[in-house]
Amino acid sequence: MKSEYSTKVKAIEKWTYGFSGVGINIFFGMPMMYLVIYFTDVFGISAAAVGILLLVSRMWDAVNDPLMGVLVDRTKTRWGKCRPYMIFGPIFLFISFVMLFSGPTNLGSTGKLIYAYCAYIFFGMMYTMVDIPGNAMISTMTQNSKERTTISTIRRVFCNVGILIGAGAVVPLVSLLGQGNESKGYMLTTIILGVTGAVTIILSGVTAKERVKSHNKEKYSFKVMINVLKVNTPLLIISSVFMVNQLATTIKSAATAFYFSYNVGKPELIGIASGISLLATIVGTMCIPFFVKRLGKKKTIVYGLIGIAVSSLALFFIKYDNVPMILVQFVVNSFVSGFGLALPFIMVIDTVEYGEWKTGIRSEGLVFSTLTFATKLATAVGGALLGFILSTTGYVPKVAQSQAALNGILICIAGIPIVVALIGIVLMKFYSLDEKLYDDIVKELEERKASIN
Repeated sequence: MKSEYSTKVKAIEKWTYGFSGVGINIFFGMPMMYLVIYFTDVFGISAAAVGILLLVSRMWDAVNDPLMGVLVDRTKTRWGKCRPYMIFGPIFLFISFVMLFSGPTNLGSTGKLIYAYCAYIFFGMMYTMVDIPGNAMISTMTQNSKERTTISTIRRVFCNVGILIGAGAVVPLVSLLGQGNESKGYMLTTIILGVTGAVTIILSGVTAKERVKSHNKEKYSFKVMINVLKVNTPLLIISSVFMVNQLATTIKSAATAFYFSYNVGKPELIGIASGISLLATIVGTMCIPFFVKRLGKKKTIVYGLIGIAVSSLALFFIKYDNVPMILVQFVVNSFVSGFGLALPFIMVIDTVEYGEWKTGIRSEGLVFSTLTFATKLATAVGGALLGFILSTTGYVPKVAQSQAALNGILICIAGIPIVVALIGIVLMKFYSLDEKLYDDIVKELEERKASIN
């Protein structure tokens, strides 16, 4: 019998599971890039109120995401622990997605805020319910490190395709479907994209198989499970690095619509800039095996963060009328961003075994809840920073902006990514889980299981 370490995964499982990345990132990409501008320019909420909303909502996620991780770890069905959420969860995620961009415009200011809070928190919970088990699935499919890298790389490529669809298709769809009515356009766009996203995730849940079984003999308390996280230092580091990389990407993506609308004065370039940026991220993700083979995972992420800082700095020196150079900057920045967005999903898989080795408790759901929380926290902080800076610098929707407001947009799209990239570089100095240590850990775990059996 093959051990869990040597298990090979069928090609159809790799590709259908990878294809689910399209779906989950359609649900992620559109809010990441368009939620702030939808709330401010279409739904009619102030930028400052949106910033507060995004941060307050994430306070609940600090509890909700780990709870969902523990729930996944405790789930035992004939389909496994992750698949049920991928089969049935997308239905509710679709509903929450449509609600998020379908706010009743006839409400008063207070009513709009209440609706926005309820819709955003509900969407966040449904996203968590699908995203955590979706990411954790890789660790249950095989323990073979090379297989995991292949599966994760395939999925991250498809994830970028999902973001490309979720971000790049929005402007033309809203225009086409809305026919001058942006509220209607956003609602119909979410229905089309939401159905597409839900179908890809459900397909993955139906076809993928869980092979690596948990050997936990008892249900541990929430407090015990949180302590499992505390001793998993590689997990905490790589999740933090992923968060700062995601923050840099999020705030740049969210500020892109403002940057091209007001700084550059060419809103028609929003879709083009978003499209080529996401294509560059896909190419960067596909190049990961090449760089990892020559540099290793740790150095690849570090060089990617350096690239983000340098390319972001360059944007301060490019004039607004130099559109070709601006687009080149977007391509370079997005290419190197792909390293830090994709590699953590490969590296964090190995921390499942590290945590089991340290504590004797296997907790795929809880481990991957850290990435989901990091994603949502980065998205919220990025959106909140954008909202606060726009409000502070005097941004007024749909009019020519003051120089202070234009500078504020530039700080969001270039200045903040520089700062968070430097933070990520410092954090990576403390990461120590390399390939040799992982192989030793897996062998020791197999010896432990053999002695028990």
